Amino acid sequence: MPPSSVLPPFLTSIPSSFMPLVLKDISKSIVAIITKEGAHHVDLRWSSKEDPEWLREVRKREVNILSKWLSQYYQSLTEIY
Repeated sequence: MPPSSVLPPFLTSIPSSFMPLVLKDISKSIVAIITKEGAHHVDLRWSSKEDPEWLREVRKREVNILSKWLSQYYQSLTEIY
């Protein structure tokens, strides 16, 4: 779920058929997080005090999405058992 950068640094070296960009939501729970700053994977690095505000917001959004997924998963387990 890393955010898509508008221009990933490797875009010129990899044919687009190998790495399609996700620039819109796929569903209500699989969403595109787009940023004009940074690389597509910068959110996966360790956080630091120097992280810009946009990166902090992206990470917060990702945590919220993952939390919802886990909540739904655990809820489905209680319904099964």
